[in-house]
Parts: sequence; C-alpha cells; structure tokens
Amino acid sequence: MTERERLSNVFGFDYGIECFVPEAKRKYGYFCVPVMMGKSFMARMDCKSHRDESRFEIKALHLEPEFATRRAFASVAHDLVRAIREYALFDGCKDVIVKETAPEFTRVMLRSQLKLAS
Repeated sequence: MTERERLSNVFGFDYGIECFVPEAKRKYGYFCVPVMMGKSFMARMDCKSHRDESRFEIKALHLEPEFATRRAFASVAHDLVRAIREYALFDGCKDVIVKETAPEFTRVMLRSQLKLAS
C-alpha cells in the first residue's frame, strides 16, 4: 500500500503532489502540503519562503469541508496563524502574506489574525 492509499484509507484524505501535473490541470498548487489541526486534515496549503525578502507567501489555502464555514474556521484560525508564524520564523521569514484562499472569506480572516499576531 502506498502512502497516498494509506492517507485515503485511514483519514479519508486524497492527496497528491501536483508539481508533476501540468500547471493548467493543477487544483491546489505546485507544492501543496496537507495541514492538520488536531487529528483532522483541515486544509491544503501551497506556500513558498522568499528568504532573501524575509517573506513567507501562502500562495493558496484550500480548506477541507469540515473547516470551510466561518464558524468552524474561526474556531481554529488563531492556532493556524500561530503555527504559520512559527514556521515562517523558523524558515527565516518575518512577514507572511496570503494570496488566495478557498473559500474566499478565509483570506480576510487570516489577514486579520496575522495582523493581530505581529
């Protein structure tokens, strides 16, 4: 059994790295990684560190259905922002920018939380 099959069987999470998929056919991004909250997969994030600019870019964040309502996301936004900030600093980046999110309301909430955390 492959790791992808195991993720799907155990967690119900279908995951694939899209860097090998032609850009026009990508759904989540070039190097999208799964994001866990507790024991659940909460999102898929395509991100990049621009160390020379001290900037961590979230190119895209796609919430899983369980977290895709305002109420559900609001309950975990603070923890997600803390984890993003910690990782960005670990990776040598002071600033965090958010480009695209799905659903759209997530971007506004994330940006607001990021400002509070700075």
